[in-house]
Amino acid sequence: MNSLIYNYFSNLDEWNDYVKGNWRGKGISMIPSTVQPYESGDETTVIWKANTKEIKSYFKRGKSEFSFIWLLESDVLCDRIKLIAKDADWECEIQAMTKDRFHLHVLPQSDKSKILYSGVVTKKTGLLSFL
Repeated sequence: MNSLIYNYFSNLDEWNDYVKGNWRGKGISMIPSTVQPYESGDETTVIWKANTKEIKSYFKRGKSEFSFIWLLESDVLCDRIKLIAKDADWECEIQAMTKDRFHLHVLPQSDKSKILYSGVVTKKTGLLSFL
């Protein structure tokens, strides 16, 4: 029986090595709206790109689009890290799962009743992984 091996980080360099590359995922969001209520079960997609200079993300749900550049908020906590959006009221927590998957949870700093994204994000691999 194979078990999943979880990733743990003892320092920021290990975290940076883990997160670099291009990632993609689909998850849920709960942002109430009269046009497109969160109860409809619409998925939110994310494209996550990290390199040595910055971490960027792009979220899309229906016609709503969000784009962020992330800054490190705190120390690396074993398998978790918190980031805050540069020039926006959003924060996220990442929990490493395996070498090619992490769980991402994104919500506003000022209103914890909303969730922009919650779900697993997978590292892109193969010939077109740089796109």
